[in-house]
Amino acid sequence: MANLRQQDNGDTLTIETRREIALIQHASYCQTLSCTFPKCLRVRKLIRHKEDCMIGIDEGDCSECMEIWDLLKLHAKYCNTSDPECEVHCCRAMKAELAKAKRQSNLNRRAEVMGFVLEAVVAASNSNVHDVHLNLSALETCINEYII
Repeated sequence: MANLRQQDNGDTLTIETRREIALIQHASYCQTLSCTFPKCLRVRKLIRHKEDCMIGIDEGDCSECMEIWDLLKLHAKYCNTSDPECEVHCCRAMKAELAKAKRQSNLNRRAEVMGFVLEAVVAASNSNVHDVHLNLSALETCINEYII
């Protein structure tokens, strides 16, 4: 089974989140035809559905695909098992998607900060020395808030 890391803020996972992660992990490994693990058969059915669905999640039209996609993404978010060892369906792809989204978020945040920098420089060029100092202090505050 995959190992789980704690949330980024250090809080432990909620009981419901742990249950959902345990469910997707179990269903990914389970091969028992009449499994009694709660919701295992449903999740396995959703995994099979996702593989065969012609609608998919691109348009957001398939609620079954969205349901399994959310479970798989939840698992990938907290899975710290190395890719070849984790057998949860699509874990590697989900980890890659989450990493890409995080990179994009960081780029967006940097662009926002650069916008603040540009505004401060423009404002400073139209101000006296005292105002420039105040603008630079405000800029420093913005950078500290938006770039972590």
